[in-house]
Amino acid sequence: GSAGLPGMACAFAGLLLGVLSPLERQFYAVPSNASARAHLYHITSEAHVAGTPGDLKMARYVHDAFLSYGLASRIEAVPVLLNYPIERSLELLDGSGRMSRLTEDIIPSDRTSDTFWRNRTFNGYGPSGNVTAPVVYANYGRPADFAALSAAGVAVRGALVLTRYGECFRGLKVMNAEQRGAVGVLIFSDPADDGFTQGAVYPNGPWRPPSGVQRGSVQFNSLCAGDPSRAYLNRTDSGRSATAEACGYEEADLVPSIPVLPLSYEDAYPLLASMGASPAAPAGFHGGLSLPGGYRLCPPAHTARG
Repeated sequence: GSAGLPGMACAFAGLLLGVLSPLERQFYAVPSNASARAHLYHITSEAHVAGTPGDLKMARYVHDAFLSYGLASRIEAVPVLLNYPIERSLELLDGSGRMSRLTEDIIPSDRTSDTFWRNRTFNGYGPSGNVTAPVVYANYGRPADFAALSAAGVAVRGALVLTRYGECFRGLKVMNAEQRGAVGVLIFSDPADDGFTQGAVYPNGPWRPPSGVQRGSVQFNSLCAGDPSRAYLNRTDSGRSATAEACGYEEADLVPSIPVLPLSYEDAYPLLASMGASPAAPAGFHGGLSLPGGYRLCPPAHTARG
């Protein structure tokens, strides 16, 4: 019964400790709830986007912490491919001149909410571009979702695909859309998955607030994970690139060729609401937003430019 689980856990831990090396025992003895909380608080106290000074500062913090625990550690400079946003915009071309905010609200109780990156939400490895196209809602951007669009007679080719986070890696959403001829991808957090329908939103709870945006890489990790450029590897005598030697793919195969932009559900709402009387979405496509006509699928009378 369940009453025996704590004892089983202790027995398992004892068995595990019996097979650990001295170094592993030393490492295993370090973690505690208090230290984990303290480290997490410090690391999240400042912006530390990869490759920025904040990232180096936190790398030095982790390095020093490892040394304090008696663990060997070093910081090594490694050249990698990274991108950062210069400017972003998204406009619904319905005659209103409505521009998406593409920014996160400042939360007075959280000093980390007001940083340079608050107004520069982006997806890593999303390329530069400028597209104007009708919007197609593709649910989670899975192959089955695109199959449902096809069955409903909705064309993805030449469209700006709007998908929601969840169910599969964001890079797969972009790859699936790109393979089907989309000219760009927008990814938003639906409150049904991460927002008010799940419970209280930040700062009153753990769920995403209306202006909150999920960042992250959109590289095609399912083909080959890691730095797409493999700039830290030496070229071989074969004449192939370091990426091709390591992965069997070229760098361009591992990152999107169409623009990608992450959205809050606050910014996604006008796009979804503008679809009006277009075909209704299947039940599995519905999220947590209260839209005038419910969740719809295909291009509305208006397009979007981003």
